[in-house]
Amino acid sequence: MVSERPGASVGIHQLPQLPAVIERAKEACAQSGHAVADHFAEMRNMVGLGSGARRELEDWALSRYACYLVIQNVDPSKPLVALGQT
Repeated sequence: MVSERPGASVGIHQLPQLPAVIERAKEACAQSGHAVADHFAEMRNMVGLGSGARRELEDWALSRYACYLVIQNVDPSKPLVALGQT
């Protein structure tokens, strides 16, 4: 697995539609004949909050191929995303 923060490097880590983008990328992976589990691993991480409490955060580990599929399924309005789609 290559990336543990699929959106952070292209500035999309806070987009509410990121889970939908991941799902579209998983569908594309399956349709291309690849095993989704080989490229996408869902993880749960505990993160600290300012109050000292902790909460569970959804995260993904992606292969290089999965990163490519995610970029292909993101809105190209961000310059780095548009560059990745060319």
